[in-house]
Amino acid sequence: MKSVGLPFMVRQAHYERLFLSNVERPVRPEPVEGGRARFFAVALAVLCAAALAGCATGYTRVREIKAAPESFIGKEVRLQGTVGKAVDPARPDAYLLRDGSGEIMVMTRGELPAQDSEVALRGFVRSVVTRGAGWSLDLRVEETERLR
Repeated sequence: MKSVGLPFMVRQAHYERLFLSNVERPVRPEPVEGGRARFFAVALAVLCAAALAGCATGYTRVREIKAAPESFIGKEVRLQGTVGKAVDPARPDAYLLRDGSGEIMVMTRGELPAQDSEVALRGFVRSVVTRGAGWSLDLRVEETERLR
């Protein structure tokens, strides 16, 4: 078996020069400078914007708390919504908060907000045993800070 050496490469170059010099070779397009990097940067920006749009508010929905109370009890949450009626006129420290997904009782140490006003707050979720027709477990939020 012969080894392919310099004479073969010289013959191949001579062949290409003689017979392939008139053949048009496909021209590769020049790569756009930073094209691939720009594409990925735009794609990343779109994905981040979409992700942030879903959680832009940073507020917990009442429906989420009531659907899985065990994961919220004792934890701090941020809520926003419309103030409903005072829970009990004899207790001026509690009101109902409605956010479109449900309502929850809020205990406050400050002044009661006006009914039908919009509020945002930070507080801790607590469980409460109530007695009506029977015993039941209910949820409430103890307000620690009124955000607006």
